[in-house]
Amino acid sequence: MGWARRNSWWVYVLLCSALVSLFYSIPLIASWPWVPADSQSLIWTAMAVIAVAAMTLGMVIQRPPTKAAWILFTTGVALTGFADTWWEFPQLIGLPSRDMAYPSILDYL
Repeated sequence: MGWARRNSWWVYVLLCSALVSLFYSIPLIASWPWVPADSQSLIWTAMAVIAVAAMTLGMVIQRPPTKAAWILFTTGVALTGFADTWWEFPQLIGLPSRDMAYPSILDYL
């Protein structure tokens, strides 16, 4: 557990740096085999999932004396990630496109 306590944040920094680099590089790659906007949406969603996982892992590894603030903060990031995912992929909630009324349920998340 000593290595994880000291170095796990480096894994997070390197992984997110690679994802951000890929996110901004996709439109510049002429031979990219998939739709660039969909690929960027998947990366954006993955970054939200990784952030929530890192925060949860941080609570487990670091064991703060009061977890309430961290739980609320992690919940807020998770809800924002859900809303972003539903906005990027509206077919997951049964909508044909991004033509949603304003304000929608996603604005309240």
